[in-house]
Amino acid sequence: MATLKRLMARKNEILEQLSGLGEMRKGSLVEQYLEATKQDGTVVRRGPYMLYSYKEKGKTVSRRLPDSMTADRYRTQIREYRRFERLCEELANTSQQICDWSGPHGHDAISLRKKKRPRAFKKKSSGKLEP
Repeated sequence: MATLKRLMARKNEILEQLSGLGEMRKGSLVEQYLEATKQDGTVVRRGPYMLYSYKEKGKTVSRRLPDSMTADRYRTQIREYRRFERLCEELANTSQQICDWSGPHGHDAISLRKKKRPRAFKKKSSGKLEP
């Protein structure tokens, strides 16, 4: 189990990393291909087209990006947002551990034992249950 001093140091590291985050955006990028049938019956595959998708008011919104430079910028922003999410999760977990350590009597006062289960009953040879 980590010590309170180590937990506080890790919390400060996470906060520092959060302050250094760059531009970010939610969503994802996918390559889209379109198939078209020519008059002679041959199928032509066109693409890839970069498609940016995100949620807005519970609905998925997609938009095609104009070029690879824009796609690269979006990819970096999405990666930064996912890093933000991971850091926030780690910050919450670290903060919870700090709260556990800094209770009224320290970490030792917190009971980490599992709840006791009721005793199992054994069947007697007569078919009756006994504790």
